[in-house]
Amino acid sequence: MFFTYDNYKNIQKPYVYLAYPNKKTICALKVYELNTKLSFNAISSASFKIYRYENGMELPYWDKIKMGLYIEIRYISWFYISDIGLDKDENGNEYMEIDAVSLESILCQTLLTSFGSLGIDTDDQGGLDRYCLYNIYDQDHSIMHIFKQKNPAWTIGYIDPEISRQYRAFDIDSITSYEMLTDKVAEIYECLFQFNVYDMSVSIHKLENIGHTTSIFLSDRNLIKSVSITSNDSDIKTMFNVSGGNDSRTNTTLGIADVNPSGNNTIVNLGYYENQMSPELVAKLAEYSAAYEASTQNYIQAIAKLETLYEELEILKNKILDDHDSTNWTLFGLAELEEKQAKYWNNMSIYMSTDKSKYEQNYNLHESVSAEISRRKSQINLKENQIENQIKTAKSYIINIQDFLGNKLYNEMSFFIREQDFQDDSFVATTEMTNNEILEMQK
Repeated sequence: MFFTYDNYKNIQKPYVYLAYPNKKTICALKVYELNTKLSFNAISSASFKIYRYENGMELPYWDKIKMGLYIEIRYISWFYISDIGLDKDENGNEYMEIDAVSLESILCQTLLTSFGSLGIDTDDQGGLDRYCLYNIYDQDHSIMHIFKQKNPAWTIGYIDPEISRQYRAFDIDSITSYEMLTDKVAEIYECLFQFNVYDMSVSIHKLENIGHTTSIFLSDRNLIKSVSITSNDSDIKTMFNVSGGNDSRTNTTLGIADVNPSGNNTIVNLGYYENQMSPELVAKLAEYSAAYEASTQNYIQAIAKLETLYEELEILKNKILDDHDSTNWTLFGLAELEEKQAKYWNNMSIYMSTDKSKYEQNYNLHESVSAEISRRKSQINLKENQIENQIKTAKSYIINIQDFLGNKLYNEMSFFIREQDFQDDSFVATTEMTNNEILEMQK
């Protein structure tokens, strides 16, 4: 139940109005047993009773009250009537029991469709559409612009500048507008949606930026009379096995090993159990944490250089020109050069006894491309050696926690491992993405 205060600190029951969906007021309502349940991050609700007769006279607006009309509880919120029940009291006076929900619940009636299945093989996202939360320059892949297109009565309000602009993948055929925002998007971007039903705007806040400290405190001397706190050991997790969606480069699950100096796809935080550990384990884990942080940037840079070397190796082996008739052999990969070598050798056998000029032409081409093949194989051998050395460099930054702690402390640490898989299919790697984009996503 909500009340307001007048200038003399007297409690005032809020005014309630009936309105059309355009918010034009029909009439004021005299309500009884007004109850409201207001939520910051969920649909609010209200309920009340209205009697057909007041002082022996029928209310003129009785027949106007219908499902779907709007209710304003002045200075609190707007609702729409979701349910009406008719009954009589012990004196035979008819009354309505009215339930209403806040206006954002209307968004449960509109559907957003085909997220993740609109892409085509030739588009710039590699056949799988990915979406950002808000991008005025890419509205076809901006979730909030897609939302507004389907719900034009709503406007985009404040968007926390700290919210990630990175693109994510969704695999959803059909979902309500409200669930898309408050469930799927809120979880992926770790944000909270606030619906202002007065100006019909949607604002987005980063979770960690919600709320502020006040001087209000609760104790058993003011409001708290009793409190019950429970905990469950199964809720405590100290190790996550992290994975994303598909990695199209290898057709495997995307992991974080490429950016994790532990060399695997797990992250560990044992802080909850620190006061149960031996002083030796606590000290050694602190050392490990410092060493891990120090190695992170070096490891990521080493992996990025390794990716570049792999790209260069791929070019040396398989680069193909659009101009297949070019004789600038330095521009071709080994596979293409070997095809041309075989072609010229075959032509030589054809023209050997029939056309001396064409035989010599193909002979010269065969010799020049063969020379380039020798150079290309040498370049490939050198690049493979560079890759092997770079792998060794990257591995030198890996800090294996078992080796770091030693068997005795590692065995003690094992008592505090509470493991769980953590997968987010919205993180996908496509062949159209750059290595830097994928590394950033893995981080």
